[in-house]
Amino acid sequence: MMSRTDVKTMLAKITNNDPSTVVFKAKDHLLLPVSSNVFSEIISALAQNTVCQALYIQNMAGAIRDEQIDELMVMLEKNTNIWAINIGENYEVTKKGWTNMCNLLPKTNVSHLYVSEHVIHLDLKNKMRMHIRGNRSKHTLHCALRNIRVIEQVTHMWWNPINTIRHQLEDKGTVSNSSNKIEGKTTPNPKKPIKPDGASSTS
Repeated sequence: MMSRTDVKTMLAKITNNDPSTVVFKAKDHLLLPVSSNVFSEIISALAQNTVCQALYIQNMAGAIRDEQIDELMVMLEKNTNIWAINIGENYEVTKKGWTNMCNLLPKTNVSHLYVSEHVIHLDLKNKMRMHIRGNRSKHTLHCALRNIRVIEQVTHMWWNPINTIRHQLEDKGTVSNSSNKIEGKTTPNPKKPIKPDGASSTS
């Protein structure tokens, strides 16, 4: 599987800081499902990447298990540029694996997250939300206007960071309800936060 062209091209892009890896969506780079070994190589490549800010590694059927969660968290402790992760629809991770991820979140800069509610208990989800909220004071990548081009791409989290930007601009009176523009960029109505299906808009 490591010899597949799509896998080799993806790993090279990650290692070489390709612009497509700033908001890295694994499924955009892969033609077919991959194994746990390939996912471990993705994590190793991300450890060398210096531009990635958001990871979309949802629905990686069979590729993410407890061992890969452990590898992911070790990488996130070192690569503090990554602050947003969607890891939903991954069913091979056990309760122990999700709990370990939760406990290690405070050691990372992950401030925005999505994990499928039906694979974790509500108390664990609430603990994860508490940790990522606490992490928001560690960096400004999720709320700085200079990072708006990335922020507006980070959706399908429990709380989407563009909502914070909108609230900030509303408070300053710089959002026009008629044009709905942020620094000249057209955006959806600021009174309608973007949120993933079934996710809370107050996380």
